[in-house]
Amino acid sequence: MIDSPEKRLLRCWSRLPAFRAVAATQHLPTASKQLNVTAPALSRSIRLLEEGFGQALFERVGRRLVLNQAGHELLESVNDTMAKLEGVFRDLGVDPMVGRVRISAIGLLTDHFVLPAILGLCREHTSFEPELLVHSSLEANDLIARGALDLAFYFEGVSDDR
Repeated sequence: MIDSPEKRLLRCWSRLPAFRAVAATQHLPTASKQLNVTAPALSRSIRLLEEGFGQALFERVGRRLVLNQAGHELLESVNDTMAKLEGVFRDLGVDPMVGRVRISAIGLLTDHFVLPAILGLCREHTSFEPELLVHSSLEANDLIARGALDLAFYFEGVSDDR
C-alpha cells in the first residue's frame, strides 16, 4: 500500500531538525551535541528519514556525512519552509523574545554592554524576562553545560567538552 503524501510528510516531519543539524555540521557527534541527543539516536533518525524518502540523502565519507543531490534539494526546501514559517510568526505578532533568560556577566561588560542591551530588549519585547546574574567564568561555563544558565559574557575564554 502506498502512503498518501500527507502521511509520508507527517512521518518525516519530526526528523527534519535532525537532518538540518547533520547537514550543517556533516558530523553526527557534533550535531548530536547541538540537539542534545545521542549520536546513535540521530543516526537512526537520518536512516528513517532516508527510508521515508526512499533514497539516501548523504554520502558517507569517512566520519563525515556529506549531502548528495537529493540531500541538497531537501535542505533547500527545509530552509525555505523555515524562512516562510518565521515570516508567518512575525506577521502573526508572535514575539520570539518571550520568557525567562538567565544571563551572567561581570564588571565593565555588565555596566557598558550587557545591561544597556537587556534594557533595550525589555523595551522592545514586553514579555522578555531577563535574570541578570554574577558568576565566575568557570562557574558560568559549568552552569551553561548543565542547562542552568542561558548566556554568559566574560573577558577570558573557557573551554569545556560539554
